[in-house]
Amino acid sequence: MKHKLLILLALIGISASLRAGNSQANDLVRDANGNILTVGLANSIVDRTTDYALARYLPTGELDPTFNPLGEMPGQLQIDISMIVPQTDAVVLTPVDEGLSSVAIDPSDNKIVAVGFSGQGLDIAIAVLKLNPDGSLDQDFNANNQFGLVNGLAVINLSEFPGITEIATGITSDLASDVVIDSQGRIVIVGSRDDGVNLDLFVVRLLSNGQLDPTFNTQSSTPGIFTLALTNVDLTRDDLIMRAVALNPDDSIIVGGTLVARVTNNTGRRTEFLVVKVTEGGCTLWKRRAWVESLLDGCKEKNNGTGITDQKSQNCQGT
Repeated sequence: MKHKLLILLALIGISASLRAGNSQANDLVRDANGNILTVGLANSIVDRTTDYALARYLPTGELDPTFNPLGEMPGQLQIDISMIVPQTDAVVLTPVDEGLSSVAIDPSDNKIVAVGFSGQGLDIAIAVLKLNPDGSLDQDFNANNQFGLVNGLAVINLSEFPGITEIATGITSDLASDVVIDSQGRIVIVGSRDDGVNLDLFVVRLLSNGQLDPTFNTQSSTPGIFTLALTNVDLTRDDLIMRAVALNPDDSIIVGGTLVARVTNNTGRRTEFLVVKVTEGGCTLWKRRAWVESLLDGCKEKNNGTGITDQKSQNCQGT
């Protein structure tokens, strides 16, 4: 439904010119009042990086003047962290790219939670932005500054936690792709983690105040974080490109995406639908193949005459 609304905005000509010019919307959601909130990124006005960007429209299509009402352009919001954190001799921020990929609204208080990225080059961390309904930063979120210097924003680098793999260069990319809020107000973030060799699945669950949820994945060395890597029998690892998340009525987590599997002896690869259910007892994954397999002698469609074949279910154990 969110993607249909995004197409609708383009068809009826609704647009917002953020202050720096070029901008890109990546997701949207309707709030309890029927307003349409879009999130994405925009060019920074102070350097050559990108900023977090949001715009909210009334049901009639006009920009909502109650969103960021005291800003230069009510209805729109562009956030450059270097403009928020005081720069001192002790605090000097390196310019980084920032952007948002997904958004959710907490139905209990209408607060906005958007996730995306913060980083430079291949060194990317998870960004979680929490705003009050008027667009101001939620000062109770990341109030202890465990994940950065800004209340209302948590920048989470998974490599900083025990038990999570980091390659020798220290450069990793944690790419958050989707977010949902469960029945207890906890924030569930999913995505893929590039350790320089492969893409692994990650799920992070935060409390409403931005702290890691100590009741999630309690057997891990870092409760609150779940990661999963798949290794083949020949010790090659598959890429897990995770795009979406949904919740069961019991708040167990369903993550969907694509598995990119290496063919034996690394002579090619295949892709499969991948769905992973994450619970306290571990995880279960389902694979359904519908792939084109790349071989040394070219591309050959492999569907056994049906197009979609070989559905598999298996238990898995993350970290």
